[in-house]
Amino acid sequence: MKRYEVVLLLDPAMKDADRAAVLKELEGALPTGSVESVDTIGLQTLSYDLARLRGNNRAFIVSYVFSLDTEGLLAIKKVLLYNKAILRYNIFAMSAQQEAFVFEKL
Repeated sequence: MKRYEVVLLLDPAMKDADRAAVLKELEGALPTGSVESVDTIGLQTLSYDLARLRGNNRAFIVSYVFSLDTEGLLAIKKVLLYNKAILRYNIFAMSAQQEAFVFEKL
């Protein structure tokens, strides 16, 4: 099993209930006990416009740290790829010694 961090940029216009449903779908695809931490960063202004939403440079950001095997990672990528509420995502492989960054608003 390898450690990963996934950072999600969600549609800022989503209602809280819809956002919770999207995150619950992602968590449902993860095996029980694999999630190490969740950092809900919240609504942030980005330095660039998102391609799908011209003129909108805001996104709701959530970060997950979890441990998965290769097959589990492919299943997570499918969930992320086909969900239209997720504007962008990045998956980072982490070593066992690395700690996840925790966002603190300045």
